[in-house]
Amino acid sequence: MLMPHALTLVAGVFLSANAHAAEPRLTIALRDGWQFQQGPASGDAQSEAYDDSRWAQVGVPHTWNRIGNVGLTRAPESNHYHGASWYRLKFPTPASARGHRAFLQFDGVGAIADVWVNGRHVGRHEGAFSRFRFDVTDALHPQGENLLAVKADNSKPAPGSPTEHVIPLAGDFVIFGGLYRDVSLILTSPVHIDLADYGGPGVYGRTLKLTPESATVSVAARVANDASKSQAITVATTIEDATGRVVASNEKRSGLRAGTTAELTSELEIDQPHRWQGVADPYLYRIVVRLRSAKGEVLDEIRQPLGLRTLAFDANTGFSLNGEHLRLLGASMHQDRPVKGWALSHEDRVQDFDLLQEMGGNAVRFAHYQHDQFAYDLADARGIVAWAEIPLVSEYSFDGSPPSEEVVRNAAQQLNELVRQNFNHPSIAVWSIGNEVDLIATIKNRPAHPTDFLGSLNALAKKLDPERFTTMADCCEPTPTTVNISSAPARVQYPGARRSDLEDRHVR
Repeated sequence: MLMPHALTLVAGVFLSANAHAAEPRLTIALRDGWQFQQGPASGDAQSEAYDDSRWAQVGVPHTWNRIGNVGLTRAPESNHYHGASWYRLKFPTPASARGHRAFLQFDGVGAIADVWVNGRHVGRHEGAFSRFRFDVTDALHPQGENLLAVKADNSKPAPGSPTEHVIPLAGDFVIFGGLYRDVSLILTSPVHIDLADYGGPGVYGRTLKLTPESATVSVAARVANDASKSQAITVATTIEDATGRVVASNEKRSGLRAGTTAELTSELEIDQPHRWQGVADPYLYRIVVRLRSAKGEVLDEIRQPLGLRTLAFDANTGFSLNGEHLRLLGASMHQDRPVKGWALSHEDRVQDFDLLQEMGGNAVRFAHYQHDQFAYDLADARGIVAWAEIPLVSEYSFDGSPPSEEVVRNAAQQLNELVRQNFNHPSIAVWSIGNEVDLIATIKNRPAHPTDFLGSLNALAKKLDPERFTTMADCCEPTPTTVNISSAPARVQYPGARRSDLEDRHVR
């Protein structure tokens, strides 16, 4: 069972037990000491001089909805508010920040986040489900206390709403507001593994060949040089087995100009590979990438899961894992709990997977959006075959017209984030580009025009990850109504898509 890292309270924030000054990357969890104001704040709530002493004190993860917006007051904890609310946190500049780059990382904010550090607006993120980061190096005070202010907005999507162009535009689930996943401050060397790649780890592994005798693994490492001068670097890549023994290694040397990011790729061979066999044997290797300076100093280090397996779908025989048919039995999983809303603990996630496996499940559909990293870690470790999805749900415009350019861009952003952030999880078999996108059109008996939009998303998914399959769930094709699905045939084959027994239906 995967368990949370032990945490130590330091100066009002939590410092993970495996992050200390001797390591090249320091991660500080910002969990306690937050001030919270539900609804709009009077005055400049992002200002350091603002008085928040009358605001509520909360810890993160936090959501104000807890039970949701079904319109019924079922308990005293019910909260149906949808709109903008504010969070403020004062935290010290770590002593080790000098000479380092500083990034704020948010694992999930519902649904739009505007972020200020010491009164400076450092970024905006639109989308409730994916991790995002902002470089705040220049916004931090050299020493002393800093003020982090966040405006979170989960206004209901509608024409003129702040979320008008942010998917999902509809759906039969609540968008909970708030900092409902972890927030952390990350300190790195000026030369580091990229933190600005759609929230991804900056390290991506692909299995190029897999036989009983050997496996060939390609590992791409994105390296950013935020220093003022060019740097000579070494990227040392190793693969460790489940016991921590190194089974393959490679080194690449390169020069990197100031202010640039480069991708260095290594190929490694593993003898007698141990396959990831689903629930029967969810064996995991680990990719370790260390970035060294010309003097041999370790500048940064990243560890990512690696599972060696092959996937296949056939219209007649269904799904195969490592060349053997596997009947998929599972359920769709959401990320909520009564009273807690979306602010789940690791124990809650473990219970979800315990229940799934108690039912005999070996597959899960992460409905209908990107879930937190711990959920994918659990799927890897337990051998659960996963369907990962973006929140394009029920409709893509409010009047049946083709989607706006803003909606198209936001969907592409969230697909980039989903694939980049979860690329290394062997449990993921398919990327889903949507769920029942013509449902509202069918209910309202109006035209629907999804084909071009879905085709562009499918092409993007294939570009980001050529090896995995793509899919979607569709409730309304064919339909007895007069809905015109862009004059397309009843069963449209999207460009680059491969048919599977997962397409047009839920995992089962």
